[in-house]
Amino acid sequence: MNNFRLITITAMQVARRTMGDKALTITDAAKAANLARGTVAHARMILEFGTPEEIALADSGNSGLKTVRDAVRAHMTPEQRAELRSRIGVHTPTRSEMTRAEAVLWRKFAPMLQNVTELPSPADLVKIVPRGARRDVTVNKYLDTAIQYLEDFRREWSAYQRSKTSGSNSDA
Repeated sequence: MNNFRLITITAMQVARRTMGDKALTITDAAKAANLARGTVAHARMILEFGTPEEIALADSGNSGLKTVRDAVRAHMTPEQRAELRSRIGVHTPTRSEMTRAEAVLWRKFAPMLQNVTELPSPADLVKIVPRGARRDVTVNKYLDTAIQYLEDFRREWSAYQRSKTSGSNSDA
């Protein structure tokens, strides 16, 4: 069996699992099966809106998912299209939009970390804060939230680092 057919057949099986398990998202199912999210989404659309013949064609792997998906789209009613849009949203960010959004977040986060590490000792800073107008208001307003955020980030980062380490150890 060629790789193309195997991917098509696997995507149809994975899509069926997402229909049977409401807690299983297309994204999670695709990731677990090492498939692209779009591939599983195409298969799911075929299963939900395709004719029995279209579903059988996709199940066989003798035709590509995009080809069958396009045939399904051609006969979908406006109501079916509206239902599909309401579930997936009208707009999903493109890769470039996601990259730009991540860059904006990083431009805020990286300097914050660097600035915190360049501050004088807390004992020295506590003496400086009361010397300025309304500095105490700012500290009181943001300190607890900032500490909680950094603690949460540290916990998430540590878990990420552990998963990376355990993943590389299992490959050995």
